[in-house]
Amino acid sequence: MPGSELPQELVDIVINELQNDAAALRACSLVCRSWVPTSQRHLFRYISLAPSYHKRGTHSAFLSKFHALLATSPHLSHNVRTLELDPSRTAEIDIEPFFTHLRRLEEIRIVDFEEAPMFPFERRLPFHSLLTLPNVTRLKIGPGGWYLGDVLPCLRNGGRLKDIAFQDVIFEGYEACATLLRLPEIHLESLRIDRGFVGLLGDLNEIPGMDLRKLKRLEVLMGVRNAQTSVRWRNRFPIGTIQDVLKGIEGTLEHLSLDVFLNEPLHNVVDIARLRSLSIHIRWYVSELSPRIWLDWIIASLRGIKKPSMMEVVNLRITTYADDAVPDFASEWACLDELLARPVMAQLRRVNIVHDSEVAVPDIPTWLCLKKKGVLVNSW
Repeated sequence: MPGSELPQELVDIVINELQNDAAALRACSLVCRSWVPTSQRHLFRYISLAPSYHKRGTHSAFLSKFHALLATSPHLSHNVRTLELDPSRTAEIDIEPFFTHLRRLEEIRIVDFEEAPMFPFERRLPFHSLLTLPNVTRLKIGPGGWYLGDVLPCLRNGGRLKDIAFQDVIFEGYEACATLLRLPEIHLESLRIDRGFVGLLGDLNEIPGMDLRKLKRLEVLMGVRNAQTSVRWRNRFPIGTIQDVLKGIEGTLEHLSLDVFLNEPLHNVVDIARLRSLSIHIRWYVSELSPRIWLDWIIASLRGIKKPSMMEVVNLRITTYADDAVPDFASEWACLDELLARPVMAQLRRVNIVHDSEVAVPDIPTWLCLKKKGVLVNSW
């Protein structure tokens, strides 16, 4: 079709609004030639080779089709920013040359699509060659049955990585390769561990070449089982490990998310006045540990802010699993309301408070001080 009569800038704005609607983007790409580049940019920005994503077929078949498509239309490779694949699956073609065409790839996501028995995946798809691409700075591994011992050797080409995320990564297998592993200098800016084994953070911090001192974002969300274990250990690992990592960060941390109770308030281990966002998930499942212990810890952390804070967002969630009646936290909420509304918290824009319970829905605090200050408060 001839070109659209609308200015291309307006066409691009409309198509950009549809970036998460694949069916609409495909329809737009058929309207006229001038609509194709913007539509293709969004259609090929995220490529998943998961059979579950495509509903039918095998991992190898999708990989072969994608290889054939880029062979006939090589310009499409410049649109690919995120590639999701399962490197433990075998491929029927030599795809290493194909990977080298993804010159603008920024993120690799590794998942275990078929939950197959474990194999060292660096021996299958040449995943390590993807890490040599010049723009790859983000790596997400999981969910899946990956052993850390299988993951680490692939990081030998990860010197450009700035962001690593682990989700449900099994820890066993690290010791077998630790003495053979020598990573390049990897200076991370973001590290996320979601429901990972409790020892993962500590050993990452001790791996030669893995530098966590310049982290801007740290998320340690260990999940119910691991967080419960850490509470019962109290003064032992992994609480000490998280504190060691926080104390080792050289003033660059901006975003912190935790679901584990440390032994001392946060202001003792990190300058929380420099944080832009703070997210704390309190899980109450040990009957002898009242949520008030956690709330007192958070209050002490916020009270420790003595100079103007950069904090813009605070997320606090309390989840109670105990069968006891949910206590009233009115005094704690009032204290938090006053602390967060202080002049030193002038940058604060949004507060999200969630208290979910299997027993009863507690009363919702009013947050009068924050609302008077003009802070957006979501509380339920």
